[in-house]
Amino acid sequence: MALVTFPRRFSVHLVSLDPTQGAEMRKTLGTAVFSGMLGVTLFGIFLTPVFFFVIEGFVESPVFSSRPMRLLRLVLIYLLMIATLGIPLLLMRLGGKPASRAS
Repeated sequence: MALVTFPRRFSVHLVSLDPTQGAEMRKTLGTAVFSGMLGVTLFGIFLTPVFFFVIEGFVESPVFSSRPMRLLRLVLIYLLMIATLGIPLLLMRLGGKPASRAS
């Protein structure tokens, strides 16, 4: 993935440095796109692990392991299966081992 994103990022930056006609607009647009790519990359690298550990801490708390929360989780899973027409469940079954028949 890094082999694709770094050249793309720097090619956008090079477009913003081009001194030909229309350079004012390309410079502004190139700077905005380059800064956005850099910001999203830094956000993904540094803040995604923080969010993961915060959410993991919530899940391990006693509130979320109570019986009502487990029931809510089950209801939400069923609602998700209905909303996605059961596609994730179908994909899980297709990817797993076929059921063996008793002979």
